[in-house]
Amino acid sequence: MRRSAARYTWLIAIVGRERIYDITNARTDLDYQPTVTFAAGLKELRTSAR
Repeated sequence: MRRSAARYTWLIAIVGRERIYDITNARTDLDYQPTVTFAAGLKELRTSAR
């Protein structure tokens, strides 16, 4: 199956941006604990982008 150029354009636009998310406030104020590790999240992202 061939992927459309639009999908690649969107993916490049999203992945090409630097992002830093700080969840410190959520952890301290709400007792938030992520259910997915950072490594597992990256693996899932790579899998879904294929």
